[in-house]
Amino acid sequence: MTPDEAVFELRQDGYSDVQGIKVVGNCYEIYAFTTKHERADVYMNPVNAEIVRAEIED
Repeated sequence: MTPDEAVFELRQDGYSDVQGIKVVGNCYEIYAFTTKHERADVYMNPVNAEIVRAEIED
C-alpha cells in the first residue's frame, strides 16, 4: 500500500485533515485530526490498512 492509499483508507475511517505521514518500523505513522478536531497520531499496518494504534489528544 502506498502512503496515498493509506491516507485514503484513514479518511474512510473518519479521520480528516491529514498533516503528514512517515514510516516508523513496519508501520505508517500518520498525523491527522478526528472529526471532533482532536489531534491524532495513527499507526497503520501498510500491508492490510489495519490501525495498529491511535493516540488521540484533546
